[in-house]
Amino acid sequence: MLLHLKSLRKFQHSGGWIKALLEEAENERMHLMTMVELVKPKWHERLLIFAAQGVFFNAFFVFYLVSPKAAHRFVGYLEEEAVISYTQHLEAIESGKVENVPAPAIAIDYWRLPKDATLKDVVTVIRADEAHHRDVNHFASVSAIFVTSSFVSLCSTLFFFSECRVLLPAGYSSPRKRIKRGSSSCRLSLSHCCKFLTKPFLAFLI
Repeated sequence: MLLHLKSLRKFQHSGGWIKALLEEAENERMHLMTMVELVKPKWHERLLIFAAQGVFFNAFFVFYLVSPKAAHRFVGYLEEEAVISYTQHLEAIESGKVENVPAPAIAIDYWRLPKDATLKDVVTVIRADEAHHRDVNHFASVSAIFVTSSFVSLCSTLFFFSECRVLLPAGYSSPRKRIKRGSSSCRLSLSHCCKFLTKPFLAFLI
């Protein structure tokens, strides 16, 4: 989201990172949808996921504002742990501790698996996805595109919006007229700044 705004604001390409990260997000969503078909979570488990999403989104958003490179490095380490977990799950399937049930239709369609694919096949392709995500995020942590702090980037976005009068309340002169730098009408009110900053934190409720 922040990289998308940065690309629009600076009129420059993201080097393919926006597309790559969106595809990664969609891939992770499909992991969840597949596991939902396999596990059939209860209402309290769904509530736990809802609460975890709210906490993690807010915490990670602040983390990303402070240092995008450190945030991607952190995600890379999480993906490494995911690879280890799926490897252990595969070992449990092979040893017979976990039943090797047929793969759900959603997994067969998404990964284009054979019609007779099993849980082992699904876990294998998911582990491969996680390994790819691990490499992508570790590479992102040293990529030049993420060298600028997103906090600084967000501040410049706020300044850009204030210059364009996008966030100023109704009642001012026409926004098509150029604002004189330093004029009182060019300054954002505290309430509008807070409204802009809190929108991303409430996004998980939508």
